[in-house]
Amino acid sequence: MKIILKISIIIILIVNIPNKCMAQDSIYRKEFISINSGIYLPSVSGFTKTYHSPCAFINGISLGFPFTNTGVFFYVKVMYFLKSGTPIIYHFEYNNGESIMYTTQEGDVDYKQLLGNIGIQYNLCFASTNILIFNGGITLVKVSERIRNSTTGSDSKGLSGYFFGVGYEKKILERLGLFSEFQYNFDFPILTMFGVNTGGANFNVGIS
Repeated sequence: MKIILKISIIIILIVNIPNKCMAQDSIYRKEFISINSGIYLPSVSGFTKTYHSPCAFINGISLGFPFTNTGVFFYVKVMYFLKSGTPIIYHFEYNNGESIMYTTQEGDVDYKQLLGNIGIQYNLCFASTNILIFNGGITLVKVSERIRNSTTGSDSKGLSGYFFGVGYEKKILERLGLFSEFQYNFDFPILTMFGVNTGGANFNVGIS
């Protein structure tokens, strides 16, 4: 019974809080553009060993176009990162009819990833100048991993999975705000089955 009561209170707050924002709160429900930077933690297998760090520096830009005057937006976010490391080279030798495999690390390799998140964003306004951000949708990705000065490498692109995110924005002017956001990109299960890992977590801050 207590759980039902708590859920009811939360629903009432969600419905009523947006109506109690400042009079010019309609400005928060117009189209927006934001730029951001932060860190990305790819789910690529062996990423830390090859690139000597579990994360990469990432930059992005987001666009939002309102559906109605209810804080719901069509949302697009494009992110890009480049990471350099030392490739893992696999060697095979035969000894007395048995195959022996060992690895070495030599040279330089560049890993580039372009992610596009497309979906819906909901802005929940409270306490006049504060906004909670919720978004989700599908992920498009283009990946390139190539050893420098070599034709060895791989490229792939296409529909990768889906994403969910949550963030917070503080309006400092009518058309200017500071925000932080956490998103996670999930790979489709069928891609994971075949050893494809293009997802990961990103945390970024920016201006909108």
